Amino acid sequence: MRKYETKVYNYVDKKTRQYIVKATTMYAGKTVSAFAKCDPDDTFDFTFGSALALKRLDLKIAKKRAASMKKYTKFCQMNLDFIECEKRRIKGALERAQIAASDRQVEIKEIEASIANMLANI
Repeated sequence: MRKYETKVYNYVDKKTRQYIVKATTMYAGKTVSAFAKCDPDDTFDFTFGSALALKRLDLKIAKKRAASMKKYTKFCQMNLDFIECEKRRIKGALERAQIAASDRQVEIKEIEASIANMLANI
């Protein structure tokens, strides 16, 4: 699942005499590398080494994606929790406003009745 160009190199480590295959690509703007090493006493197979290095590279990138999605999931959950909290707060404010509006209607009817009573007694 490599999105960018992948490069595969092979070289011999001068100190350990190991054959090393290095696979590199870009992920999230950074270079990501993975390696496959061959023991000096074994027969080096570039095809196998490069396939192993590429699989390790895929694994490394998959782990980075999983970590990124875990962070994003946590971010989304925090936003959802905030929205639910705001929803409860606004629902409470709406209920209080509805009660206040109902009380004002009662108050209006009482005042209108009082005015009608005053006019009736003139």
